[in-house]
Amino acid sequence: MEKRTILVFVIAFSISASSLGQEYYFYHFNEKMIIKPYKGYISVKFEENTAQNDINNVYNSLTSYSDKRIDFTTRLDNGSSSPVLLLKIKKEVSTDHLNLLKSNLAADRRVKSVGMCFTYNDKVLHFTTDEIIVKFKKNVTGFDIQSLNRLYKTNIIEQISSFENTYLLSVDSNSTDNVFEVSSKYSITQLVEFAQPNFIRLGMLLDAEFESVPPYMPNDTMIPNMWHIRNTGNNIPDSIQGIPGCDMNMLKAWDITTGNPTVLIAIVDTGIDTNHSDLRDNLCDRTLWYDAYDNNQRPYDQHYHGTGVSGTALAVGNNIQGTAGVAFNCRVMPVRVFGPFPAAATTDLILGKGLNWAWMHGASIINCSWGGGIPTPMITHAIQNAVNYGRNNRGTIVFGGAGNDDTDSVIYPASMPEVIGVGGLSPCNERKNPTSCDTKGGHGTDWGACYGNDLSLVAPTTYIYTTTLFGGWGLGSGTSVASPLAAAVGALMLSRNIYISGDSVRLIIERTAKKVGNYSYNVVKENGLWNYEMGYGRIDADSCLKMTPAGPNQTYERVPPIINIFPPESRVYNNPISVYADIYDNAGVGTGLNSPRLYYRTLQTNNLQVIIGSKISQYRFRFTFPLIPYSEGLFYYIAAQDVTPVPNFMTYPLGGAGVNPPGTIPPPKLMFVRNTSTVDSFYLSSDVPKPIIANSETTFVSVLNNPVSRMILDVNCAIDIQHTYDADLNVSLTSPSGTEIVLVAGTGGDGDNFTNTYFDDEAALSIDSSSAQAPYTGVFKPIERLWLLDGENSSGIWKL
Repeated sequence: MEKRTILVFVIAFSISASSLGQEYYFYHFNEKMIIKPYKGYISVKFEENTAQNDINNVYNSLTSYSDKRIDFTTRLDNGSSSPVLLLKIKKEVSTDHLNLLKSNLAADRRVKSVGMCFTYNDKVLHFTTDEIIVKFKKNVTGFDIQSLNRLYKTNIIEQISSFENTYLLSVDSNSTDNVFEVSSKYSITQLVEFAQPNFIRLGMLLDAEFESVPPYMPNDTMIPNMWHIRNTGNNIPDSIQGIPGCDMNMLKAWDITTGNPTVLIAIVDTGIDTNHSDLRDNLCDRTLWYDAYDNNQRPYDQHYHGTGVSGTALAVGNNIQGTAGVAFNCRVMPVRVFGPFPAAATTDLILGKGLNWAWMHGASIINCSWGGGIPTPMITHAIQNAVNYGRNNRGTIVFGGAGNDDTDSVIYPASMPEVIGVGGLSPCNERKNPTSCDTKGGHGTDWGACYGNDLSLVAPTTYIYTTTLFGGWGLGSGTSVASPLAAAVGALMLSRNIYISGDSVRLIIERTAKKVGNYSYNVVKENGLWNYEMGYGRIDADSCLKMTPAGPNQTYERVPPIINIFPPESRVYNNPISVYADIYDNAGVGTGLNSPRLYYRTLQTNNLQVIIGSKISQYRFRFTFPLIPYSEGLFYYIAAQDVTPVPNFMTYPLGGAGVNPPGTIPPPKLMFVRNTSTVDSFYLSSDVPKPIIANSETTFVSVLNNPVSRMILDVNCAIDIQHTYDADLNVSLTSPSGTEIVLVAGTGGDGDNFTNTYFDDEAALSIDSSSAQAPYTGVFKPIERLWLLDGENSSGIWKL
């Protein structure tokens, strides 16, 4: 499809603020999300690095208003910290007194903002401060971002490195708008992909019950009482009577595989007791650990939840102590996204950072034993990134607990179509509910697992032995347990075949689920028959592994080689022509028959011929054509691969494929060189000047209809633009065949004008070099190379 965007002028335009009244909302991409105020709490954010003594003094002055506090601190990349108090307001405090309290707090010099509390459709509490998250679209310039921030009265707190063009902003204290109004203004701006308040969240962990047991049982002797491994009907703790065979069919599955240490499960949670004897040996390399809450690489559990979740999936097996995880030969990647016990507070930004870290650092599986509250773009975007781009585009598989509220609505993010939402199963082939067989009075077991349209399947969820803080073991319950059990089955499948896609893992898990219990599986869905309370049924590890085709079970690094080419120009040659390229890779470039190579064909034939590169320095390779007869031309491309056991490859131009040898499948676009005399022709567009309209994002196209039909040997392009703030502009040239070359985009900052600016691939200075300053006058290399137009026909419509 021919691209028409040539010259773009971007400036922020003013949007009049309107009162939202009592309706508070923001946009989850294009969906308007309305959230309800909850008067029982407020948030108080202090100035950066406020002393703890000052915070205590503020709270001590509020004892007539508040009877409970939760301390929360956000730590930024620059080392600063922003302390927040989440205050529970006494029931007897009137609305007028609460408003007076907010006014007094806002006037305190130590206080940066006073926020509200909100609920959505469950128990999760959402607190606002002065913070919003904004993700700008690709190629939006720094100047555009600064202009919008000035317009909407916000300040940059942090550029979020793990998300492209994403910022944490604070609303200026002089602004009359709240965070919902400001984020909504950003959301409807064409330059923004999404914007939202950075909620502080409480109540997301999905544990339903936790009981302590003696801290040591030798030789994995807990396994006989782990009914999810093998249910005999009478081996369930607390004298619960179950149904024999109501389990995950693990013993047969372990005959196939107990896991592979190259498969990483990211437990995105409260952290892990990294010194626990039943977890320590299954931790991944320390460089992959991450604490998004404290912004460091020490994700130590200060709660208990993450340690328990990790043990169900990954506790070490056969180590003469404790228990064994379902995938006890896989590895755990600890990622902390929640604060200390008991509050386990977090923010949308912290959750997004943790999720993004996991897939970007090699996690095959991500487990989310938490959820609830309102869907927001930051969390959604991070999970979609994982599913779309993780595992070298095969997809990181994300599992989430369905929730413990006994409602017919799976909680977010398990409700997302990208997430495998796991419900809870009793030991009697029932959905866990307040009257299921594992309910005993006075033990906190009268809860129910959530269900509904977004449910994928169910897994054991009560009386599951697992690891606890301080080196102990205990019993866990809730869909916090069900989700990692299912996630570990996914890890076993990848242990059997590391290359199956995330979609395939989901298909197999859902198609092999057992239709158990007194339920009617009569709804036809994509992967079989389905039930409203049980999804596709009970997960079965043995069936999952038997349906997984055997394949490679070892991972290797997936970084392809880098190719920087130095192509020759077309002219008269009396000697053989050489093409030079710098080619390098972190694992080393292929050698022998797998060395970098150049493929070429002549103007007269489509048969590809091959030239093996000669290495003339550490990274530089030379490819020399046979002597080309006068007037003959050659189309060519370069290919290289690395020396990893499963090679990665790269071609220039992009788009080719193949290894051993590299690049046997050509890219759609080739380079061109010709041994011939050249004739310079100059063409001027006649539809200029074109005025650039202010206060809008606009595309301006200058069209040149060239009637001359000749083979292009070289293209240079000159422009002349009078405009303040060159960084507003993107300029590109499109040939009659549809090849678009970006000449300049977002460079020059607040400098003015392109005056007799000439683009030539052979120029000494690139237009985006720090040495090139506006106003741009003279000759520059364009951002993309015009040499990709060589070999095309000049006749037809050109667009600038």
